[in-house]
Amino acid sequence: MAHRGFSSKAPENTLTAFKMAMEIPIVQWIEIDVQLSADGIPVVIHDFTLDRTTNGTGKVKDYTWQQIQRLDAGSWKGRAFRGERIPSLDEVLRLCCGRVRLNIELKTSGSMYPGLEQAVIKRVEAYHMEQDVVLTSFDTNALRRVKEINPSFRTG
Repeated sequence: MAHRGFSSKAPENTLTAFKMAMEIPIVQWIEIDVQLSADGIPVVIHDFTLDRTTNGTGKVKDYTWQQIQRLDAGSWKGRAFRGERIPSLDEVLRLCCGRVRLNIELKTSGSMYPGLEQAVIKRVEAYHMEQDVVLTSFDTNALRRVKEINPSFRTG
């Protein structure tokens, strides 16, 4: 399993990190982290704030998808990655579909992201990747909500 993609070589949770991980024959799974933008778009980023891995500041949930798309999520890792963006879950699913399985961590705590589980499940179902995904979270209530929405989803 490639944690946040090939995160030792490329900026974590970016399309470049995922592409690099998929080039390694033994990689069968990629672990990603998903949160919601202010306008409800599932975005792939680990930290609750933008500060460490982008040129933005503040909480992910306070930015719209349009604002998030303008951020640089690569320069912190090196000049070669300047301009790398935070991907949407749709972009990652499109890239990975039929190529690698995903451990999608629902990054939430309490009522931080109402509707996160539904939004993620809807996107996974749209790509028919239910059998290629496990939804994980440190928030057990998020996992309970997943099972309420669709009991057939694997959780951890």
